[in-house]
Amino acid sequence: MYNNNATSRENNRNTSYEDIVNTGLSNPIVDLGIDYSEIGLDSFINNETVKELPVIKTIASLIKVGLSIKEWHFARKFLKFLERFHSGSLSENEKNTFLEKYYEDSSYREKVVTLLITANDKYFETKQSEICGCLFVAHVKGLISWEEYTILCGCIDRFSSFAEGLLDELENEKEPYHRGYQGAGDARVAALIACAFAYQWGTHLYVTPLGILAHQYGIKGDYTYTPEDLYSKAGYQIK
Repeated sequence: MYNNNATSRENNRNTSYEDIVNTGLSNPIVDLGIDYSEIGLDSFINNETVKELPVIKTIASLIKVGLSIKEWHFARKFLKFLERFHSGSLSENEKNTFLEKYYEDSSYREKVVTLLITANDKYFETKQSEICGCLFVAHVKGLISWEEYTILCGCIDRFSSFAEGLLDELENEKEPYHRGYQGAGDARVAALIACAFAYQWGTHLYVTPLGILAHQYGIKGDYTYTPEDLYSKAGYQIK
């Protein structure tokens, strides 16, 4: 009896997670002029328009009680992710093709649900969820594979947004994404190395291929160039 109850609870929990992702991906976020990364718990709960968002109603109905701090923090992050997915960067054909695969391929749907819930729940900053959303768009567009997306989501967990400016600087170096000398004491360098977005060779600092994808697709939300174009610009020859 105990095992049956445990299995039932696990199945219900998995169904709940799937309901949240299904609702979020299928229902566009209305532009409310609200910065979900800044809105406080009281405002989140008392804002009638926010409460009517389908994904918020789904989260609230599943937990059966008012949003606690934990659910509020997850909801803010997941909404930032969904903002990027529904930002208009995807054509209707691209979005519909993805949703068709998502609903028809149960194995793929399970991977998507598990990763999106786990990653967004774990992230410390809403900025990380925003980057995760932009990279998901790149995946849907076919610019990065599911395996690459999974790896990048793990790297983002260790990414600090204060290092974002250094990536911008390095992109604009004479040799893009490479700096011949990086002075000691810049904490941004350590932050980029910690998340595998850069490495240092002697006094030379290089942005890794993962860092280039994260910067172009995830941080900048620029899907103009293929990965091969971006790698070539940085001097990488990747087969």
